[in-house]
Amino acid sequence: MRQPQKRPSGSDPAPQESDARAKRQMAVESGAGKKNVGWDLKIVGTTVATRIERQKRLAELLYSSPHVWADKHQKQQVIADRVLSRSKVMTSRNFQSVAKNDLELMAYLYDEQFLGGIALPLAESYGLSFRLSSRMTRAGGKTTRTVYPATAGRPSRTHYEIALSTSLLFQSFRGADDNIRVCGYDCRDRLTAMQRIVEHELIHLCEMLVWIQSDCAAGRFQSIAHGMFGHTEHRHELITQQQRAAKDYNIRAGNRVAFRFEGKTIVGVVNRITRRATILVEDSRGERFSDGKRYLKYYVPIHQLRPIA
Repeated sequence: MRQPQKRPSGSDPAPQESDARAKRQMAVESGAGKKNVGWDLKIVGTTVATRIERQKRLAELLYSSPHVWADKHQKQQVIADRVLSRSKVMTSRNFQSVAKNDLELMAYLYDEQFLGGIALPLAESYGLSFRLSSRMTRAGGKTTRTVYPATAGRPSRTHYEIALSTSLLFQSFRGADDNIRVCGYDCRDRLTAMQRIVEHELIHLCEMLVWIQSDCAAGRFQSIAHGMFGHTEHRHELITQQQRAAKDYNIRAGNRVAFRFEGKTIVGVVNRITRRATILVEDSRGERFSDGKRYLKYYVPIHQLRPIA
């Protein structure tokens, strides 16, 4: 059984479709604006001019009229069927296990079906990776653009990553009649929800590739999401750790709880719930909080907590 952890005060807690393409190494950018630095303008099989041309084509595609995506639902079903049939771990639409290869395969299928096979090769020319996260407890997915500063002998470089929250997926759809809204769609299983999340994250990626900045609350993002995928919302209602703690264990932020630690029963207050609960226990050795008292922080798995009236 996983034991609670006490921390010092003040501490905070390869798809089949892409096989035909030669996998590019992480891009080394040309150091635009610098002269006589000797960097080859060829970027791992693609030139700067080619990259700019792909960005232009991608921008034009994102602004396509909605009628271009009239067969969106058929394409979404084809993608779901292919992912499920080719996965080594998914055994049903409401799968109990998912692999990083499944996420990558789904993204490449969407790129081919909806994005003209442009977006992911363009991202790969910089650097692109996929990740499954059990630590993301609020967002269903996350797309990041990281710029690494120049170092001696090497210019700055950019890397993109698409991450999927497995914790939210597996905390949801536990009941036979579960119906959870994701991006405005009513989803009845994890595969459907995963598709909506990947669609959402791919738009973030496309905006970053073309305009650098991406904001799902902005009009441009929502127009693209609606036209291309039929999204009517940019949020999800997947079961969060906070909701699960309240529903399954009757534990919420602010509640007094007890737990066992090193053979003793400890009593404290729930300060925060993420993957584990952060419990504040009054102690003269701890950090001073706004109420003037000092507390030690404990990080405890939800199932090890007992509510105290």
